[in-house]
Amino acid sequence: MCCSIRILWAAMLAVPLVAAPLRLKWHELDAWTGPDKRIRIVTQERVVLHGILEKVEPDALAVEVKFSSDQVLYRPGRTVIPRSSISGISVRREKRTGRQRGMLVGFFVGLLSAPLAAQGAKSDAGAVAGGIVSMTMNIGLGYLIGLSSDHSWTEVRLEPPPERTTPPGGEER
Repeated sequence: MCCSIRILWAAMLAVPLVAAPLRLKWHELDAWTGPDKRIRIVTQERVVLHGILEKVEPDALAVEVKFSSDQVLYRPGRTVIPRSSISGISVRREKRTGRQRGMLVGFFVGLLSAPLAAQGAKSDAGAVAGGIVSMTMNIGLGYLIGLSSDHSWTEVRLEPPPERTTPPGGEER
C-alpha cells in the first residue's frame, strides 16, 4: 500500500510538467484578454512583464502591467507594447481547480496512510497524533502540488505574420 501512495504522489507531481507550447496567430491572443487570465511578456530588451492583456491591436498589445523587471522602461499600469519589441509570450488562467483537486486527493491518501502512521505508536494518543499529522501533511502536499498546477505558465509560439507580396506591375496586396 505504501508503494501505491508513492506512485500516486509521483503522478500528481508530473501533471504540471506536461504543458506543450501553444501555437497562435496574433489575432488569436484576443482569447487571453480578461481579468481571469494573465500574460507574461519578454521584450527584446529582456524586460519581463506580468499583467492582464486588455486588447490586441494590429501591431501592439495593450497590457495592464502588474510587474516589470525594469521600472524605468515599463512602469506598472496601462501600457502599449509594440509587436516588434516582443520576443516571448506566456499565458495562464487564474484558477483554483488544481488546489481543490490536490487537497481532495491528499485527503484520501491521508485516509489510507493515517493507519500506517498510527501503527508505529506506542500509545493511543501517539496513534491519534500520528494519524492527524499524516492526514495534515498529505492534504498540505496536495494543496502545494495543486498550487503549482494552477500557477503554471503556457508558452505561446506566435505564427509569423503573412508576408506582403507585390505582383509584377501591380499594387501591394
